[in-house]
Amino acid sequence: MKLLVLGAGSAIAQAMVKHRLRECPPEALVLAARRPGELAELAGVSREQGVETVLLPAEATDGSGPNELIRTLAAAHLLPDTILLAWGQMLPETDSAARNTMAAVNHLGSVNWLRVLASRLAEAGQPARFLVLGSVAGDRLRSSNWHYGASKQQLEEEVMRLRVVFQEAGHRWLMIKPGPVRTPMTAGMSLPFAVNPDLVARDAWQALDLGQNVCYTPRRWYYIMRLLRSLPESLWRLLFLRGSH
Repeated sequence: MKLLVLGAGSAIAQAMVKHRLRECPPEALVLAARRPGELAELAGVSREQGVETVLLPAEATDGSGPNELIRTLAAAHLLPDTILLAWGQMLPETDSAARNTMAAVNHLGSVNWLRVLASRLAEAGQPARFLVLGSVAGDRLRSSNWHYGASKQQLEEEVMRLRVVFQEAGHRWLMIKPGPVRTPMTAGMSLPFAVNPDLVARDAWQALDLGQNVCYTPRRWYYIMRLLRSLPESLWRLLFLRGSH
């Protein structure tokens, strides 16, 4: 496996890398993030296991970034066969600039990276497995995190479209949908039933190996969200949409 991690500064992404290093180390690992220097410790652990490891700068909102990265990896004979996209921002819902950032990072920027990478890898004849970090917040929107949930909902819809568009290329797509997770992004929030990133990592890799399209993690969130999606809109509005978003 040649693994490319986009948004490698994410706590969940790092947990997934560490899980893979423990269970089945990849042949090569590319860690791409806004501040790649902060990933030196993780890169050191990887190299100690004999894994060829590269740190590269990358930002979700960099429109030219995907093509530049593919050129760099192709020149180094490191075209990935597995890609984890873990970019995400959860910011104050009442701030218009923050709402725009969430849309740009969680949806528009992330989709651009997925689309371009899938296209370039298809042109190179390299089938790839894409793991995309979403959220159960995108299943049904609530007023408390409407814009965050909407950005994750739109990301999932685009992944569904890409699954069809690149079917002949042999690409596979896994949407990872965690419930609340204890990470720096959620620090200070009251999150009942929150889990550690290690659990998400274990479930996600298992789902990929099983060929699944969607991974709710922990598994109970599949049943919780199925129940919540079944509620009539009038009841959902009364319970979760009081107050304007």
